[in-house]
Amino acid sequence: MKAVLLLLATSACAASIAGCAASIDGGVIQQPALSPIGGSVTGHLGMGGGGMSTSPYMLSVGIDTRVDIASGGSRWTAGGSALGGLKLHPKFFIDARVGVWTAIVSGAQEATVVPSFELGGFVPLRERFDPKHPMHGSDSTGIVFGIREDLDEVSYTTVFVGYAIFLMPGY
Repeated sequence: MKAVLLLLATSACAASIAGCAASIDGGVIQQPALSPIGGSVTGHLGMGGGGMSTSPYMLSVGIDTRVDIASGGSRWTAGGSALGGLKLHPKFFIDARVGVWTAIVSGAQEATVVPSFELGGFVPLRERFDPKHPMHGSDSTGIVFGIREDLDEVSYTTVFVGYAIFLMPGY
């Protein structure tokens, strides 16, 4: 418990300097592909930034948690991931996330550590930035979507959509 609190405190301190990226998404779990077996809700919180018209990229590293409700086994997981993306258009970023997670509680046979890979996009809906006053910080919020593959003992795919914010603090 002390390690988790230390990690959260360190992350909050670093995010206040480097920026913050957070998202929540919901999805449909499929195994095999196009055969729905349940639903998933995922949250990401990390250090990083981007996702704005003034930035050609987005990048964050952070902690994740997820709850899956599925036939064949439900689970609550925790882990970490890195997100990177490139602007393809002023209103669209393509992104990818690489992470690992472990089950905290599970109703199925799980690998101890499970790699996870995502490919998706970010569509900014609202941006706040004043180039004349950068000391006020900036933020970009919008829709995230994509497909995630978890390489567990039995691999499965999740198609998801959600909401994200990239926040750069002022100085």
